[in-house]
Amino acid sequence: MSVKLVYGVEWLVGLLAGNESEVKDAGERRVEFNFPVLTVRTKLFAGIFDRLGALRFSRLVSWWLWWLCQLWLGLGFIWLAVVFLLC
Repeated sequence: MSVKLVYGVEWLVGLLAGNESEVKDAGERRVEFNFPVLTVRTKLFAGIFDRLGALRFSRLVSWWLWWLCQLWLGLGFIWLAVVFLLC
């Protein structure tokens, strides 16, 4: 089945048909949809994130923040449990 669309929404047809979708611009995937995340890559931010990913400091900070978020999530669940038990 071949569908030609005027407005460039081939990725939507592929998504609805259950096929993996790709939108190519200069040989790279610019738009990627992996449920529940829609990723749109631009040249500006691709360069910035490539440089940040190469730094050891950014890796350490990202892991530290990930663990901090887990702690906040756990404390939030405990707080909700206490609130619902007292009400």
